[in-house]
Amino acid sequence: MKVNIIILLMSIGFAACSNSATVADGIEDDSSENLQEDLEDPETVNEQWKLVKMTGSMPNSEVSGEDMPYQENYQFNEDGSFSKTRETEEGKITAEGTYELVENEDGLTYQLDYPNDSEIIVSCSGNSEYLYFAEDGTTLLSGAWACDHAGHFYEKIASE
Repeated sequence: MKVNIIILLMSIGFAACSNSATVADGIEDDSSENLQEDLEDPETVNEQWKLVKMTGSMPNSEVSGEDMPYQENYQFNEDGSFSKTRETEEGKITAEGTYELVENEDGLTYQLDYPNDSEIIVSCSGNSEYLYFAEDGTTLLSGAWACDHAGHFYEKIASE
């Protein structure tokens, strides 16, 4: 009887280890797979994301809505192009470029490439920006936190 219990417990332990190993080996779980499929669908790729919150490097330095120093959004198009628009009291600035969805250590990430310099590019390296999905899958985060830029949180705007 004790031998059967030990064998049963060892089998459960091996099964649990093999499941976590497949995720660690890069096999995506269902939620990541569904998100990738959604983003490859032209109906969902033609989408707009709006800046809803910013954080700084100091504790309690979060601002949102009209309290932010500017309003901003990204428009992603199914042809691989995008535009980023920032509105301030001084006016509106738009920058355009191309994007691709890449899988990296942060998960599924938008890699944005701008052909020209612009003051609204928030990047650690030149004319490329990276936006990655928060764990909830409904928020895009700026990758420029890595080089001490303010945190930017974007939410998808519902299509009409």
